[in-house]
Amino acid sequence: MSDWASFFRWPQLTEGTIITLYACSAFFLLWFLFEWWRYSRRMTYRDSLEHIFEIPKNLISKLKDIRGGQ
Repeated sequence: MSDWASFFRWPQLTEGTIITLYACSAFFLLWFLFEWWRYSRRMTYRDSLEHIFEIPKNLISKLKDIRGGQ
């Protein structure tokens, strides 16, 4: 058997590594849910869409100001 098979094999995980992976996954999932909840409380969906499209307008106006208002 060639060495390519061992290259694609999942590495041996110890119990501590698995616990660490689960802990990190749980932490980032909870953090993401908290930030998502915090952001959804701050803005409605329509406001968030307006905010997303407002950013390019601000960039374009700033570029026009830099170029001298052309």
